[in-house]
Amino acid sequence: MELAGFFTAHAVWTVTLQKGALPPMLVTESAGERTLLRFDKEESMELAVDKARELLEASAKDTERGIVLYDAFVTLNDEQYDAIIVQGLEHLPGDLKVEIVQPYRPPNADGGFAVMQPKVSFPQAQVGFAEELTEAFFRGLDSHEEGGPIWTQSILAAG
Repeated sequence: MELAGFFTAHAVWTVTLQKGALPPMLVTESAGERTLLRFDKEESMELAVDKARELLEASAKDTERGIVLYDAFVTLNDEQYDAIIVQGLEHLPGDLKVEIVQPYRPPNADGGFAVMQPKVSFPQAQVGFAEELTEAFFRGLDSHEEGGPIWTQSILAAG
């Protein structure tokens, strides 16, 4: 979950620097080494996300953990938001699949850039570890030198 937090902050930082959608990314980690692939040359966002997901699944036996990040729209409380979607796979004793939806307001929107509370979901079997997993996510988020402070300064109360 720290990997997911770190790269959520990285994605937040990236969104504040560029115009347009965040290119889909795949990040894998094994033995402390991280690999980042960007999918910004694909024919469409959907194909890029599909390719990143396929590579994440294919890398499962060779890595300790991995995540796919991409830009999307989500509907929350009958309102549509831009969001960074983070889908992760961690190999514990058993696999942990997690999805994080990080809604945000783009930099060019009225009121400027802002993030809302992330929405985290994981399998029912991991509910007992929810606090530990959430703490790991926020440790990772805080550890990103540029994105962590931007996220903290930009958080809006959910709702």
